[in-house]
Amino acid sequence: MQNTVIAIIDDDRLVLEALGSLLRSFGYAVSLFSTATAFRKAERAQIACILSDYQMPDMSGIELACKLREDGDRTPIVMMTAFAQDSTREQAMAAGIVEVLEKPLEGEILLAAIARALVTR
Repeated sequence: MQNTVIAIIDDDRLVLEALGSLLRSFGYAVSLFSTATAFRKAERAQIACILSDYQMPDMSGIELACKLREDGDRTPIVMMTAFAQDSTREQAMAAGIVEVLEKPLEGEILLAAIARALVTR
């Protein structure tokens, strides 16, 4: 897993750092981004999976997924949200997001979702 890079995108610095620490403790390499725009501008060739927040100031996780798909980027995306309504899940799946997780996240559920997402690569 050391070569498996997970990009984490969340505008909440504490959440971003906590998720980074958690995933590193399970052997993943991580790249942290505080905005979707910063992620889109970064070199993404090594990214195996994207863990994105839904609600961010510059664009939503769903908007990010749509833009990435338009660009031809098929990296699997796991989205986390405190607003896990059916309509949000439906929009996420339509945008190509492979998993929608409800905040607060449980470590085991997050790790299982990332493992499932990595299989879809």
